[in-house]
Amino acid sequence: MEDFANVSCTPCLISNKIIESLSKHSEYSDRIKVIKFPTNFPSPVDPMYLTAKEYCDYRMSFYQILFAPTIIIDGILRPVPTDSNQIKNAILQRLQTASNFWISDSSEVINNGLFININLETSNINNPELENLILRIALVETEVNYSTPPGSNGETKFYDVVRNILPSNDGYKLSEIKGHLSFQFENSIDSTWNINKIRAVTFIQNANTREIIQSCVHN
Repeated sequence: MEDFANVSCTPCLISNKIIESLSKHSEYSDRIKVIKFPTNFPSPVDPMYLTAKEYCDYRMSFYQILFAPTIIIDGILRPVPTDSNQIKNAILQRLQTASNFWISDSSEVINNGLFININLETSNINNPELENLILRIALVETEVNYSTPPGSNGETKFYDVVRNILPSNDGYKLSEIKGHLSFQFENSIDSTWNINKIRAVTFIQNANTREIIQSCVHN
């Protein structure tokens, strides 16, 4: 689930509560991975947008995001962001969709660097769509708290906020990976982040259709 929201967006109060409920307190919460991409509208000075501007701008352009809030499920479904039933039904629909990929990952902070190991396996390496598949790793901070609201909607607590996209917005092409991937990525952690709340969310996406076909999160 990708969430496009802003600290001065009033309807985001509703969508954020729905996302929190479904991703943290539902019977399938362990199968939902969330990445919040702050927008630069209505407030252009959303502090979480400013600190991850290049990644937020890229994803907003990729999906042609025009409104906040906007929720996108697996890259292709756009339920009404203030309608909990539509969002839940979209999630259930995608949970019933099979994938040929399996991802596991782990991460560890060593000397202020984040080391990520990813294992990727596929049951259909000859899939002709492989040329279009991209693997990306999003670093999210699972909880960001402010002492005073950073925007006009009054919120002070935010979840699963994007901090970085590894190795870059372009990601890794799966056509260059031969069925199994194990690598270690070292990335410096910004001093303003809460190291204990940084998580790596790994996902595979079709660059043409925008469908996300598998994801994994290190807990």
